[in-house]
Formats: sequence, C-alpha cells, structure tokens
Amino acid sequence: MKKLITILLILISLQLVSAEDYSLAKQLELNLNLSSTITLTPTKSSYSIDKVISDLYFFPQDTDKQEVILLETFPEATEQDNILRFEWQSPEEKELQMYLTARIRTENKIKKIRTKIPFPLQDIPEEYVQYTKPSALIDSDNAKIISTASQLAAGSDDLYQVVFKLFDFVKSNVDYDLSCAERIEKASGVLENKKGTCDEFTNLFVALVRALGIPAQYISGISYSNLPQLKGFNWHAWARVYFPDYGWIDVDPTYGEFNSIDASHVLLNYGLSGNESSTRYEWTGRNINLVASSLEMKADVTEQIGNVKPLLDLNLEMIEDSVGFGSFNLVKATITNPNNYYIATTLTLAAPSQISVLNKEKRILLPPKSKKQVYWIINLTKNLQKNYIYTFPLQLFSERNATAKTEFKSSAKDDVFSFEEINKLFKQLQEEEKKVYSKEIYLNCSSDKKRQYLYEKPVLNCEIKNKGNIYLENISVCLEKDCKIFNLGIAQEKTFSFNITEQLKRVRIIAINKEISKTIFPDLEILDIPKINITDLNFPLNVSFNQKYTISFTLEKESKSIPKNITINLGNKKLNLAELNKTQNIIFNLKANDLKPGKNIFNLTIRYLDENNKEYSVSKSFELSLVNVNIFQKIYLFFRRLLEL
Repeated sequence: MKKLITILLILISLQLVSAEDYSLAKQLELNLNLSSTITLTPTKSSYSIDKVISDLYFFPQDTDKQEVILLETFPEATEQDNILRFEWQSPEEKELQMYLTARIRTENKIKKIRTKIPFPLQDIPEEYVQYTKPSALIDSDNAKIISTASQLAAGSDDLYQVVFKLFDFVKSNVDYDLSCAERIEKASGVLENKKGTCDEFTNLFVALVRALGIPAQYISGISYSNLPQLKGFNWHAWARVYFPDYGWIDVDPTYGEFNSIDASHVLLNYGLSGNESSTRYEWTGRNINLVASSLEMKADVTEQIGNVKPLLDLNLEMIEDSVGFGSFNLVKATITNPNNYYIATTLTLAAPSQISVLNKEKRILLPPKSKKQVYWIINLTKNLQKNYIYTFPLQLFSERNATAKTEFKSSAKDDVFSFEEINKLFKQLQEEEKKVYSKEIYLNCSSDKKRQYLYEKPVLNCEIKNKGNIYLENISVCLEKDCKIFNLGIAQEKTFSFNITEQLKRVRIIAINKEISKTIFPDLEILDIPKINITDLNFPLNVSFNQKYTISFTLEKESKSIPKNITINLGNKKLNLAELNKTQNIIFNLKANDLKPGKNIFNLTIRYLDENNKEYSVSKSFELSLVNVNIFQKIYLFFRRLLEL
C-alpha cells in the first residue's frame, strides 16, 4: 500500500497593504466623521475677536463611484469652489468646535474602456492641461523621472498599456515603509530611494504619468487597511488618470488596484499635488491668536451590499506533474478576458510552506476578448521524508476573487530539475508570448507508444504547418541538440522525425526563428530501466541444530519506473511480489536443520520484469555456519540429504 501525505494549503493574503476586509464588496455604506478644535488665546487682557473662518478642503463629494447620502456640519457650513466654509461671528467661547458627519455609499466599479486610445495623447482639453504640469512634490519635469517614464512607454501606442506599465513599475519597485510617514518625499526622491507610504507611491506614479503628457490627479481620502499598525480606516492617497472619451479612472499603486479600486476608498479631495492642507483658518480681531488641532477622522462601515463578480477566467497547471525533492518546477496560468473591455489585475500564487515561489505577485493587463499565459518558477524543499509520496496543492487568485487550483506530486525517485533547466524553459515560453506569430504555427509530434524504453529505439514523428501569412525562413526545430532546419512557405507543411537516443527527463520540441518561438511537450515518456537494490541484509553468522533463525533484507526501488512480477529466491524458498513501488522489508523465517554442518553458502536472487516483460535480476551471496553438531545430528542430516536427492 503506497503511503501518501497531502500537504494542506492554507490560503492567506500575500499583499503588503490591501483593503482585504472589503476588497470583494460591491457597495459599502459608511459613516464618516471629521472634526477639529480651534483654540483662541488672548495675548493681552484687552482683546477682541470679530470673526473666525475655517475652510475645509477635505470633505466627501459625489463622483461616479461614491454618493453622499447625508452631510451635516456644525456650525452649518456653506460650500463654495470645492470648499466647506465654517464661520463664527464674534464668538464668546475660547474653544470652537467644528465637525462634519456624512453617510456615504461607495461602489467598486470598473470603467469599461472598450477601444484602444492612441498614445501619445493629442489635443488635450484645456480643463485637463493643468494636470499635466509639475509641482513641488510631483516633479514630473525631473530628468530621471522623464527618462524612466519614456523608457517604460517606449514602443507602446496604447494609452491603457502605457499607464499600466507605469503603475506596475511603481508597485514592483517601491517598498511600503511606515518609517517614511513623518514627511512626504517628492517623486524624484522616491524614484531614487524606492520606499515610502501611499503619498510616495502616488507622487511617483502621478509624476511618471505627467512626464508623458498624460493628465493625472492626486487624490486625498480615506480607505481601509489591514496592516497591523494601521488596522481600520486611515488617511490615504491614490490617483486618477484622464482617458479621452471616458474621463478619469482610479489607480491605487499602493494597494495594487488599477481601474477597480475597492469600495473602502472615499474621495475627499483632488488636485495637482498632495501637499495641500486639509483646512485653512483666518480671523479678524485684536490681541488674540488662533491654534487649531489636526483634523480628526473616524469612519465605520454600516452595511456591505453584495460582492463583486470575477471578471476573468483562470486555469492553472503544472509543467511537470511530478518532481523530486529539491527540484524546481514551472507553474502555468492561462488567463482569459471574456469581456469587451480592458482588464488589469494582480495575480497571487499561494503555496504550502515547503514550496518557495519566485515573484508570488504578478500584475497583468488583458485587452478585450484576449488570453494570456503567465508562469511562476517554484522550488520544492529537499527536507522531505524519503519513503513518502507527497501531493502539493497550489492556488491562484485575483483581487476580484477569480481562482484556480492545481497540484503536483513528489517522491525521492522523481526527476530533479535545476533552476537553470526550468529558467531556460521559462524564457522560451515567455519568448513564445512575445512572438505573436507563434500562434500561427501548428506543431505536433507523436510516437506509437506513449511509454517507451531506450532499448525500443523510440521515434517521434512530427509535422509543422504555417497557418499564417508570412514566409518563414530558417526555422530550427530541435529535440535537445538534434535540430532540423528548413523554410516554410504560407500554408506549407513539413513532416520529419526524431530518433531518441538518450535518457530524457522530459521530451520537449522547440521550433524557433526570428518570427516564432514554439515549445511543445509530446505525450511520450522515456522510461528508465527498472532497478532494485538489496540493502540491510541481516543474518546470523552461526546457528545450532534445530535453532530457528531469520534472514531479512530490504528491497529498494532505485528507478523511476516500477519493477513488476518480482520473484525472490533464497535457497529453496521463494516469494512473489506483483510490483515494487516503494521500499519493501522482507523476512524469511528458517530452521537450522535444513543446513549442512559447517559453512553454508546462500544465493539471494531477485528476478523482475519491465513493462515489456523483459527480465532483469540482482543477487547477493553470503554464508553462515551450522555449529556444535554432535554425531547423531550429523547422521540425521546425512540421511535427510540422501532422501532429498
């Protein structure tokens, strides 16, 4: 009976910062309270105060993603030019209280951009031009900012793709660091130091966008964080980018959300930069000073309405279904966008603790009705028990809860793939994605039998066809170092074959030239020769007449293929096993009166077959002695042997 250990997968959020608690909410209703205290301090005994004005720049407003259901202020404020103005006429109190209470409904809503918007932008409307200009903190005119943005955008003529590349760069290269919260770093400093909080993430992203002549706003507001140090609603910053004919789309480079920010985001202010104060104060009077406390915020969710639906279809599979301990492996995800609009998402691969994943998070962009392959290199630990077969599950998920699962097995006898081998394959498959004409090539190879030994001289029969509309020159189709080189005209096909002459971990065919890169894995397994090893042979050196004794040993499967129809011969004793798929301990219980006096030579022989019934054998010889035999026992043994003849 095969022993099987299943390593259970515990799914956790792998994002550094996220609104995890509300990331799947379609809508939220929440209460928001903003408050501040103004303290009036006379400088002389004779003083007067005529008027106090407090202008609040941070307050909830209606947008396409949020609706202000109720807004109350004390004292009653008036709204003018995106400002809430609080006024006190000749106040008698030395402490003035101001507060705002709002009930807001927010929505996780994607802006459906269905068509390609050409980049660079031309003829930007006048009202948006101001959002292409630099500021003190968003120094989009800095030479390094301009150079970085230009390099990232080089060769792209699709605005959505360009903005996504800038977003991915910021999210991938800036570390979230709360030690930076005391002061706000300008964009060029963030590019150099590569750390910060939401202010720094947003400053750098907006600067890169504006450096390419694309309008972008700096958004101030609140959102929910699951960081232990910041658990709950906190002040937050993100961005909006202008897309002609569609308006503003939200981008949160800190949370890794692109055009689909979670519903915990509440916009309170938008502008050119993030260094604007939340409030401004003025007063008229004599011999009196004014000091105001920082604006305090409190928010809580009162209702969660529905959940967002997955926008993508995910499929997950292993390149190698089984690998040895310590091996590298490749995970392949196929992501399909069935919608008629662009989708950007973050994919996270979760794995058990025995597996390390290179770059767990990957951000991808899919145009309307498109499909993409994404790969992860993983490494399995060496520290596993030799006599067990393991099953390791993996799960892929996106921020909108699209998921996919797969698994692979591992044992001590499976093939071990090095990082170099898997990384080479990874690069080949990535190259296939880049060379879009690869999709126009049909390549197929097959053999008469799906499982063969090298002594059978396996042959792969292949065909390749050009289904596209360009002439392909110098196509190199290779099995390891055996390559066929030819040209292939439009609608033309070639047939050819490969003779397999060496033991391969995996049969792989690669077709490549300057236009294409195509990799296939024919359904053919090259079996190694089954091998059994006899170990831990134990027996007594001396036994006495009529004494019972045991001979024991271990049969170890030293091959990946399974030995079958095993016959164990030890003297006149025989034992049969159907197959050997794991280490097997064998014990023979014997009596000494079957021996002859003095030395006795034993031949232990193991015979077994492969899948083609070809026979193999392994043997070991050893000796033990029958001692202290008296004259009567010798006579008994002599006549017994005569009877057996």
